[in-house]
Amino acid sequence: MAEEKEKKQKAYNFRDFSTCEATIQMLQKAAADGVETAFQRAADMKACPIGADSACCKHCAMGPCRLNPKDPYSKVGVCGATIDTIAARNFARMVASGCAAHTDHGMSMLDVFREVVNGRIKDYRIKDEEKLRSVAQSVGIEVEGREVMEIAKDLYKELERTYTQVEGEIPFVSRVPAKTLETWRKHGVVPRGSMREIMEIMHRTHMGVDQDYENLVKQCSRTALADGWGGSMVATEISDILERPSLWWPG
Repeated sequence: MAEEKEKKQKAYNFRDFSTCEATIQMLQKAAADGVETAFQRAADMKACPIGADSACCKHCAMGPCRLNPKDPYSKVGVCGATIDTIAARNFARMVASGCAAHTDHGMSMLDVFREVVNGRIKDYRIKDEEKLRSVAQSVGIEVEGREVMEIAKDLYKELERTYTQVEGEIPFVSRVPAKTLETWRKHGVVPRGSMREIMEIMHRTHMGVDQDYENLVKQCSRTALADGWGGSMVATEISDILERPSLWWPG
């Protein structure tokens, strides 16, 4: 049996990968230990030229459809999608996936918050009452003269709309600067609810539905705002309000 040749490790200049000294040290240590990282794989990976220009669609079983980015309008996909529609669909699915990740994180944090305020979880507590009151006030909840848990229960109910609401505007739009919110409303991109926007963008990018790339990109904007002003913001605020007992300082 022939002996396997020892694979010669390629030399990399890790300063081409990062400006962070800690990251560079980590990469040098990994390389010295013979551990391959995503940085090295990215440097070695030759991107698909069609995919790099988002000129390939595999959203249905009639494809994948491959268009020519050097002659983009010479043909369309089986469903009639132009290269603009295909690029918009591909980008929209990436937006949906990112928004879903932050939405799921925020929902998990909110689930914990609900169980804490209802007394069913003892492993966390409300550590920052001032933060709780501040967040509650920012979404229009009265806090003057009220008990902490009473405010917390109202805050949970209000923030739950971030995910479950199917019409209207998500709670944290109350924090958006007035001029910015006016622009969002003018263009119809104020999020209604995170799950609603993710569901709609996935529906629109399905075969035989939305072929208008401008309309698709508009929904991308609404979904992205549902992420930043919905799932992400809820997760951040609840994380600041709660604390695990194991992290409490004695005394």
